[in-house]
Amino acid sequence: MQDLEKRIQDKESQARGRQDSANGLAQERLEIENQLRRARAEANSTQQIIASSQAKIESALSQMEGNKDRMKQLEEEAERLRSEQIKAVAEREK
Repeated sequence: MQDLEKRIQDKESQARGRQDSANGLAQERLEIENQLRRARAEANSTQQIIASSQAKIESALSQMEGNKDRMKQLEEEAERLRSEQIKAVAEREK
């Protein structure tokens, strides 16, 4: 009878130990899941920042290309006006 009670106490003790271990693992799992959620949120935020930055860069490049085209038009217009001015001065001097 004492042997049986001893075995029951041992088994209960082992069961408590396993339960404590399982509780510890469950808590650890929750902490890891929380870390993973935070890491995913940070990754999503970083991706949004990258996408926003890329859009700004593309917009700036497009604007720069437009400015380059406009500068070329203005240079051509300035050359045309210089040419007309030279012709006008030449005609006036005649």
